Amino acid sequence: MKEKFDFSCGYVGSLSFWGLYSFLKGLERPYIRVKCVDDEKDDLYRFSNVIYKERREENLPAQLGDYGYASYDHIYRESITMDLEKMVDGKLVKRSHEISINSACYSRYTMEELMEKYGITIPSEEDLKLVTFDNLIPVSNVCKTPEHLNQRDRYELRSLECYVSDFKDYVEEKDIQYILDKDNGVPRFTMIFDAPKCPGRAVFVSVRISEEVAEVRASYSDEGIEALRNSAHKDEVLRLLNFINDKAFLIQTNMGWKHKRAALLYTPSFFVSGEGITAATMINYCLWDEFGATESYITQNCPKLLDQLAPYVFGVIEGKISAKEAEEKIGKEILSGSLEC
Repeated sequence: MKEKFDFSCGYVGSLSFWGLYSFLKGLERPYIRVKCVDDEKDDLYRFSNVIYKERREENLPAQLGDYGYASYDHIYRESITMDLEKMVDGKLVKRSHEISINSACYSRYTMEELMEKYGITIPSEEDLKLVTFDNLIPVSNVCKTPEHLNQRDRYELRSLECYVSDFKDYVEEKDIQYILDKDNGVPRFTMIFDAPKCPGRAVFVSVRISEEVAEVRASYSDEGIEALRNSAHKDEVLRLLNFINDKAFLIQTNMGWKHKRAALLYTPSFFVSGEGITAATMINYCLWDEFGATESYITQNCPKLLDQLAPYVFGVIEGKISAKEAEEKIGKEILSGSLEC
């Protein structure tokens, strides 16, 4: 192949371009990352059939512009073509990809600079370990119009004020008393619900509607906070809360609630804070928009959940039962589905 780089007779070749071709042909693992079309990010492909071509270009203008090769009466256009494959949404995507250069212009570029110019990178062994393959073809999670991105963009069009307004309309329609204020600049609804099994016969629920997520917090009344503060069984309480967190999904779905659908979407996390025992749930706005059960979860399921768990939680707080006994009771009376709700 040395004859290919004989620079006599006006021929200007690129050793670096030929080096890139040889490098790709010699790769042990035939995988590259490359951007093939304008609206696609660089993605991983398996490549094959790497072909080097050249063609002579004559009748050049007297001056080749900024490159200043006016003494040559002809040059060569060099190209590398390859077949690329990847899996997208379960379908095999094939395309032919070509890169080409005016050999006179790029004879001074190194192979590394050419790879950078054409957006070609070689994945490392560690990178390939993180890739899913289907018959040695990389599986891509990228498509031009992914549905989840379309949905996300649609949700982002709804402003914070829309969620505040919608929830305000809901609680007023249901005749639920509320206070709307701001917590560090974030709109917050605070509501009180009747809870006959709880200390003070009440459960407080707040909803902070921030830019990223809506945060729901349900907690017991001041009487409940005081009972926990004076309890000598805090370690047992924490053990019980760990059990409830572990079984929270099953506890909700076994209560036979009318709004069971919402319980399938959201799972609260119980913890001890300055507000006493609190159950917090993070509400994704995509789910809020899509399923129409979020408002009932906030105003019915959350207070009902704390009310139904109160006999077990405060039984442990007051030392009437141990955490183990409370766990057994929850297993028998709730997880078995025998609790009347």
